[in-house]
Amino acid sequence: MTISCFAATEAQIQSISEGVKRAGLYDRYKERVYGEHIMITVQTRTFNERETVKTILRQAGIAEYIYEEENAA
Repeated sequence: MTISCFAATEAQIQSISEGVKRAGLYDRYKERVYGEHIMITVQTRTFNERETVKTILRQAGIAEYIYEEENAA
């Protein structure tokens, strides 16, 4: 499952990036630019990883995020 959000500030981006690094998930972290907005996505494999990412996002001040399931081909 992928968890995505739009970061509003540079401080949020930095906080999320550092949190994901500490959690050992940085290899599954991506930033994408959409106009003036930056979308952050983190790919998770387990429930615990999802909960960790949600906590990191909440601590960075992100209230809304999107879940996306990966479809098996």
